[in-house]
Formats: sequence, C-alpha cells, structure tokens
Amino acid sequence: IQTAYLENAVHVAVLLHNHRTLSAASLRELGTAENTYTTLYKNHYGWYERKEKGMYKLKDGMNKRIQATHPDIWEYYAKFVKNVEAADPGPRKKQPAKPRGKQRKKRTRA
Repeated sequence: IQTAYLENAVHVAVLLHNHRTLSAASLRELGTAENTYTTLYKNHYGWYERKEKGMYKLKDGMNKRIQATHPDIWEYYAKFVKNVEAADPGPRKKQPAKPRGKQRKKRTRA
C-alpha cells in the first residue's frame, strides 16, 4: 500500500527530473497534488533541494534511488508525465485581455 503523499512526492520528483528546476506553482500547473508546496517544504524523504527562493530541484542521483526503491510508482508517473506533455506540447500564447465595460467609439472631426 502506497500513501497519496508518497505518490505525490514521486510525481514531483519525476517532473523535477524532467524539467530540472520548477516552482511549486509550476508543479501544480503540471498536475501535482494540492499539497505540493508542503511536500517540497517539508522534504520528508530528503529528495529535493531548494535552488533559490521558491524554486526546487531534485538532488543529484535521487532519480535512480527513487526508481530503485519505488519502481512501480516512478514508472507510472514517468509514463503519465510523458503522455500529458505529449498532449500539451508547450506553453500557450496568452490571449489579449478582453476589454471591460462599454467601449466608446472614437469620434473623428470632419
């Protein structure tokens, strides 16, 4: 039996392994659990390293250790992340903000 905390920790580790450095907000956008910030901050398993304020990376060699100790979970999330990233190839361009309220037409003088 695996805990949801462990599964999220491995999911975070897979994403950090693939992307090198990410913030908790970026990890959340990529589909990790709501408690991702707590997972990174508490670092219960000692897998993560704070690179700078709000940015985290996976400690060197940790991916191999996690793959050895939790191979089924690592494999599941490695495939999951690969499928998600294949379906969404990259960041989308922001749409221009829609104007609020009534728009006035510019008057031109004749």
